[in-house]
Amino acid sequence: MVQFIISLSAVLIVTFIMAFVLTFKRTWTFNFMIWGLYLALFFSPIFTIAGSFIVTDIEQDGFAGIGFLLLIVPLEIIAILIFVVGCLGSVTKKINKKKSINKNPNIPL
Repeated sequence: MVQFIISLSAVLIVTFIMAFVLTFKRTWTFNFMIWGLYLALFFSPIFTIAGSFIVTDIEQDGFAGIGFLLLIVPLEIIAILIFVVGCLGSVTKKINKKKSINKNPNIPL
């Protein structure tokens, strides 16, 4: 059990470093998309599964572990909303850029 939790922690640390490196000196919309994907795909599921195993071992009750799994729902909703905000920001940035080009066609970018 301990080895399983340690391996999950290693996966979380490696993916956190990858997400941090990917978002270094990028736009805020790209940062929202990367961190939203990190939270939705890696952090929330691994955190809740490892936490439910720990709660089950401490309480010696399987229902407590299942109850802890219900934490994944709000964490996933928040992560998906962060990703959606990043995508919407990227789309509105492109639309605003096209509008500014149409207003001032002689100004170089």
